[in-house]
Amino acid sequence: MPIGVVCAHVIDWIDRKANWEQQEKYNIWPDVSEAVEYVYHSTQFKAHNGLFFPKWKDETGLYVQKCSSALREWLQKLRAGNKKMFILTSSMEDFAQSSLQFILGDEWHHYFDLYITLAKKPSFFNTDRNFMKLDESGNTVPTAELCEGGVYLNGNSKVLMQHLAKFTGKDNPKVLFFGDSLRSDIFPAKEFANWDTVLVLEEIDAYLSSSTNSDGNFIGQLDKKMKSAADCNSNMLRSCHWGSIFTDVPLVQEPKINSAVNHNLCAQSPTLWLYMIQKYATIAVPRLDCFIDFPMDYEFKKFDALLDMYGFYPNSPEELEY
Repeated sequence: MPIGVVCAHVIDWIDRKANWEQQEKYNIWPDVSEAVEYVYHSTQFKAHNGLFFPKWKDETGLYVQKCSSALREWLQKLRAGNKKMFILTSSMEDFAQSSLQFILGDEWHHYFDLYITLAKKPSFFNTDRNFMKLDESGNTVPTAELCEGGVYLNGNSKVLMQHLAKFTGKDNPKVLFFGDSLRSDIFPAKEFANWDTVLVLEEIDAYLSSSTNSDGNFIGQLDKKMKSAADCNSNMLRSCHWGSIFTDVPLVQEPKINSAVNHNLCAQSPTLWLYMIQKYATIAVPRLDCFIDFPMDYEFKKFDALLDMYGFYPNSPEELEY
């Protein structure tokens, strides 16, 4: 999606240079592709080159936030409860480790049992790509064995599940996978690996309803806390041009007839994104901090069917309060 925005800006620049005369053909992709390769190539992080990575190293706090002590404690409670924790990222190993070190601190590896980088999601979930590891010389070599505490590259979900079964002592261990991409995380994990999924979607913050979730007073109290924290993000995440990520503009607006109360009947059209969220996510939250106030044995209501809003936490987006 960011590359699409870049292409749109390049086309605008070309049109502007031509006095806004539309061109028959825009041969921009070779240049855009070369620029992306230069900025984000896997070797650029170590070389401190490529425009993005040097800036990221110098001012990491502009791009990611440090994990709160409460969230780190929550992760520790999960491990103490005999849950096996793993990182699965498509980032290169050096960039991912640097990110985790900033987010969780120097002891970040103590929070996880397995660490998989360059996973190439979404194909991690529907290919038979081998797992790799780094040898003493820093070269990648294939490996058939995954060890707890190990660092690996590539791989696939089938082999990962085999090793999780060995780590947990269960034939068919349940996996709850957290991700912020419908395309790369939530859809493939559910569709191909049949994992339960938690979508981390910051837009929920901007559209958080002020009404009480049907889960009861506890959610209502948490909702007020989250609503206050979300106010600062609302303007950034809402779009006056594109509208809500959850619903299109009302399609029907007619006065209700034969009613003691005269009001508008609004029929809203769910967007593709809402359909995907409800179909492939188990629950959706604006950020992981949502979980720290829940008891560890709390049973979350999940999306059971389309137009079922119970899976949003701490509450449904306001457009979905029919």
